[in-house]
Amino acid sequence: MPPLPSSQFSPLLLLIVLFTIVPAFAQDGEMEGVFLTYCSGDNFTSSSPYDSNLRRLFAGLITSTPKSRSFFSTDTVGASSSPAVVFGLAQCRPDVSAATCSSCLNQSAATAPSLSGCGNRKSASLRSGACVLRYSDQSFFNILETTMTVRGIRTVQNSWNPLDPNVQNLMANLTASAAAAPLRYAAAEQGQPAVYGMGWCTMDLSSMDCQMCLEMAMAGLKQGNNISVDATVSCHARIESSRFFSVTSAVLQAYSPAVSPAPPPVTSPATREKKNKNATTIIVCVAVGAVLSLLLFLTACILLLRRRTRRLIPVELGLGARDQGKMIYAEIQAYDFATVKACTNNFAKENKLGQGGFGPVYKGVLANGQEVAVKRLATTSVQGFAEMKNEINYVAKLQHKNLVKLLGYCLHDEEKLLVYEFLPNTSLDKLLFDPIKRIQLDWSTRFKIIVGIAKGLLYLHEESHFKIIHRDLKASNILLDANLSPKISDFGLAKLFDVDETERNTSRIAGTLGYMAPEYVLHGLFSTKSDVFSYGVLVLEIITGERNSFVEGSMDTVDILSHVWGRWKKGKGLQVIDKTLGDDGYPQQDALRCMQIGLLCVQEEQVQRPNMVSVMTMLNSPLMALPAPSEPAFLTERSFSLDAHAQSSRRMIAREPELPMLRHTASSNLDEV
Repeated sequence: MPPLPSSQFSPLLLLIVLFTIVPAFAQDGEMEGVFLTYCSGDNFTSSSPYDSNLRRLFAGLITSTPKSRSFFSTDTVGASSSPAVVFGLAQCRPDVSAATCSSCLNQSAATAPSLSGCGNRKSASLRSGACVLRYSDQSFFNILETTMTVRGIRTVQNSWNPLDPNVQNLMANLTASAAAAPLRYAAAEQGQPAVYGMGWCTMDLSSMDCQMCLEMAMAGLKQGNNISVDATVSCHARIESSRFFSVTSAVLQAYSPAVSPAPPPVTSPATREKKNKNATTIIVCVAVGAVLSLLLFLTACILLLRRRTRRLIPVELGLGARDQGKMIYAEIQAYDFATVKACTNNFAKENKLGQGGFGPVYKGVLANGQEVAVKRLATTSVQGFAEMKNEINYVAKLQHKNLVKLLGYCLHDEEKLLVYEFLPNTSLDKLLFDPIKRIQLDWSTRFKIIVGIAKGLLYLHEESHFKIIHRDLKASNILLDANLSPKISDFGLAKLFDVDETERNTSRIAGTLGYMAPEYVLHGLFSTKSDVFSYGVLVLEIITGERNSFVEGSMDTVDILSHVWGRWKKGKGLQVIDKTLGDDGYPQQDALRCMQIGLLCVQEEQVQRPNMVSVMTMLNSPLMALPAPSEPAFLTERSFSLDAHAQSSRRMIAREPELPMLRHTASSNLDEV
């Protein structure tokens, strides 16, 4: 390797050189094969144009990536307007050999279309210890993808402690260095005994997205010292007590373009002597300057880590194939823990606003006088960590007047906190189900809430650049501002759908009984129509002023669907309207119309339920004739006990870690563990 010109040295390069320049060697315990597979999108058929383009994409990426100085390449096969277009990305870890890179990508390409991979799905992402391979019929370049997280659990516990300051510093240094490096990769060792770590993002990510991804991954590693790997499609973090990486001269060259040395000119001995002296002086000056630059750089890093000053993180958001090349930016503020702790008065009891499925929520006042709501996620909850990623991925990038606004977040040791706008009237359930407070909710306010929730859902399902299923729409997740306008909150269970995706299946049922659609509870199927069902239940609660499960005079528990349906089909719907409204305090026909819309939304067959576009049309068109609703789904106790199918469904749900117990009480939180 020719010597690098002095102008090419930088503090970052020197830092990497000082940390790890070792010969490549096979590592004990290195992950072999694909350990993360994420599949989505429609299916393609064998021998179709898409299949042919995919094979061409594989051949090109497998050939070009190991030859690239950065071990990274992207490609697009087919016309961008063609349904057979395939976008692809391949990247290898910069510390592996070209042969290892080629072998890893070949293995991933062979796995992708197999039954152990993604079969004939059009979108697939596969990550191995040494490489990552992605392809899709939709452009995904420059878009952070953290939907799926894989954590590597070691059978033999690591000797490092996630709370050790050396480990904490190592994680912070790796995150910052990888995000700043052109290769989006950093590896280092620290402490005695040494702890070894790696942070690695796909090179299409911006520096800020890489940093956010690795911060989340490092927080996942802090869950326990038997976790050594936390990886998503977009990034990969790893901490071990034994060396698993190597940094060769080829890696260092990738940080700076190679420069071919010019042939030396013919000079006299006196001239050579003078130039040698000058060269010695230059070398000494450069060396001293480089060391001083390194010291200044390290000092700045230490000060920044200690102060953890808050910063604005621009989050790049791709807008899909039809808007390729366009980006929008949402500002997410990273708060330091001291600020959040101070604004809530050390999470004082008197500042507690409520208790969510993943942790308590506190009111806070920042130094500038701004009121905020702080959600403190449970420190040991894996679901809480997943919820945080969901909130950052979705809420921060969605802007609508009927969605709650996420202001920022805080990651500090085991603490995971989210900071939202403060809404003074808290949640809908606090007013609606209180016999005194619900007097504030006259008919015009209730109708405004019904329409506002519908607008928020319509935005999530149809109008945003994403297609998001909320999965936990309920009265306690509807917040009210000073004007009692509604805002949908709590996206911890939300799922991102492809634009053309209509339904998805899951074995992890999570949500709140009474609001969950029957196909979701019994079969794990969820879609936009699942949210429509929850919305219908909410509408009926708002009209009647009753919870979705309540006790009548006979002391028997009654679910709201059977209660309303029984009166409706007898033509006595007005009997279930909230008595707080009075007999003349509301337009009866409008109330009955809203009741009918609610019943249409909770029909047992999801194909019969309207979508949110139709719901908004019905709400905005008082003269429009409405179809007659069919019988709703009654998810009461008998739904889970009268037949063998229901009992098998009950076992299916109860065995999930999120569902320790299944009750018919509608307010049972299935995501609370």
